Amino acid sequence: MKHVYLSLISIILLGMSITVQAQVDDLGNLNDPNTNERANACFQGGSLEGKCNIDIDNDSVVSLAETTWAWECGWYLIRFEYGLLTRENFPAFCSILLPSEANAEDTNALIEHPVLIEPPALPSVGCQKFGAAYVDFGGQHFIEGLITFYSDSNCSILGGNDFADRIVYSPAPFIPLDLCNTGVIEFTSAVIVVIGDDIYNCIL
Repeated sequence: MKHVYLSLISIILLGMSITVQAQVDDLGNLNDPNTNERANACFQGGSLEGKCNIDIDNDSVVSLAETTWAWECGWYLIRFEYGLLTRENFPAFCSILLPSEANAEDTNALIEHPVLIEPPALPSVGCQKFGAAYVDFGGQHFIEGLITFYSDSNCSILGGNDFADRIVYSPAPFIPLDLCNTGVIEFTSAVIVVIGDDIYNCIL
């Protein structure tokens, strides 16, 4: 997994002002973390708008690791901006996005001497509730092809089968379509199957 250079993130931050605006997310819902679980600073009007799907490490490839890190941190950042999180409970791997308390000399030192951080790992789960049944992700975040259903929370009692190109387990703040596209096939959208279960069907 590619490392993210904080020096380049810091340069991006030099032109970024933290503002709270009444904007909407990609589904047309108010981008307000008080009422919207999907609210994210990466959405239009957010403080990270236009900065969450770019080549952060400048290797000419916008990787899943880079976009996942940016969107996950954007989820936390907008909650900090709305006062729902403090510096004390803000995740350390996103802390570079917080408004700086350092002086200009400290900021320049960070730019000249970058520190490496590791983007967050993809979700890894086992037996998950899926409507009235359960499915076993087997320690991964996706299932492809034949989907086996179980009738118990331990995924030990078979309950039937179905077929899907790919389903993914995508809890907030992960972006479902990003998780759909971690394989060979490129999907165009991700549709939640059962509201509340965080499982999405990847659509070609």
